[in-house]
Amino acid sequence: MKLIKKIVKVISIVLVLCILVVGIGDAIWIYAPQVMAEKKIEKMENYAKNINDIDIPNGTKVVALGEATHGNAEFQNMKLDVLKLLVEKNKVRAFALETDFGEGLMINYYIHNGVGNPKDIIKNLSFKIYHTENMENLIKWMKDYNSKVNDNEKISFYGFDMQQPEANVKYIVDYCKDNGIGNYKKVDDKLKILYNTKVKMTDKRVVEAEECLKELKEELNGLAKKAENNVPSQNKAIEKYPIDSEVILRAIECILNSIEYYRKDSTDYMSMNNMRDKCMSENVQWIQKYEEKRGNSTIMISGHNGHIGLNEKMYKSMGEHLYDIYKDKYFAIGTDYFKTECNINNIGISEERGNYKFCSADPLAAQAKRFAGTYYLDFSDINKDSGELYEVVNSDMRMGSLGEGYSFLMEFLPISNRIKQTPTKKYRAMIFVYEATPIKIIN
Repeated sequence: MKLIKKIVKVISIVLVLCILVVGIGDAIWIYAPQVMAEKKIEKMENYAKNINDIDIPNGTKVVALGEATHGNAEFQNMKLDVLKLLVEKNKVRAFALETDFGEGLMINYYIHNGVGNPKDIIKNLSFKIYHTENMENLIKWMKDYNSKVNDNEKISFYGFDMQQPEANVKYIVDYCKDNGIGNYKKVDDKLKILYNTKVKMTDKRVVEAEECLKELKEELNGLAKKAENNVPSQNKAIEKYPIDSEVILRAIECILNSIEYYRKDSTDYMSMNNMRDKCMSENVQWIQKYEEKRGNSTIMISGHNGHIGLNEKMYKSMGEHLYDIYKDKYFAIGTDYFKTECNINNIGISEERGNYKFCSADPLAAQAKRFAGTYYLDFSDINKDSGELYEVVNSDMRMGSLGEGYSFLMEFLPISNRIKQTPTKKYRAMIFVYEATPIKIIN
């Protein structure tokens, strides 16, 4: 009996020691960095600006606004705040979002023609993160703005993603029908399979749809060459804004890219990420050139920090592809939070989302507490005379990054959402939020 008591006592002591070790480990591993991050950075008040003070250099072609998370209201609201500013100060007339190209066409048709209901439109978007009042406010503002200005001042909405091939089908079929191009009934019949989101891309019917799209692409390119040479063709002007042959060719390209994307090995994340970001960069380039021909040389885009920033370690980001093309004419603005309660999808549980709390331990984001909760920092303002701030922005530091997938393991592995990066190597400027709140999904 005494032996049993001794064994129980020893086990109890070991358990207490284990709990203490884990607690101390958590304090060092999780909480110590965030406590240290709240240390005041000297001279910050000389460089922290209001979002309304954002100043984009002349000649900029693409202004990219990132978001550290998809699930925070502050970052969704920021899209509209920055867009309003760029429309007024920089004459920006095009906004592109990390949503599918075809879904962008749907929103664009609404903001130019007023046809449809914004609540229904956002519910039809494939990403749940956009089923919010914040998103509704964005497209309603664009529509209201367009109703008050001349045609040459109207703003256009685009999607630069390519993961939903079905989103483009309606516009391709309608264009063929309205312009007497090819056998639109055949096109309609062949492309219907793409509405089945569960069909495998190797399915014979998908292969037939792919061949149909390639034939249509060849026909449209042929008509475009005839038009250039002033040779009459069956192609007639379409009244629905803004669907023209260039837009349809881009929609076809997005579907073809999507088919190739989903044929990849789904476990090869590196290859899939590389392809997606490359395709998104090509869409952004197309949007910028298309708008430039309409007299709008500068566009604004918005997506996750991991897409718009440079120097991603696991894949070549969209931002890196765009920098290769535009160099200093690409202006990337990153974002970060210090504390967040973020709305995220649960990994492996379809359609289930929850609100989860994290801290980035980002020393720059921690300073936002001193500036009414948010501020803008342009790295071109900072030099060696800036003291400690210069060292911070030019050194590896913890920055928050949350995607669309939550696992309880993230609570114990802060390195999964505290990514070490050098701010000046990744962005031209940043906006920081001290405490971010979750988006509210409209059911």
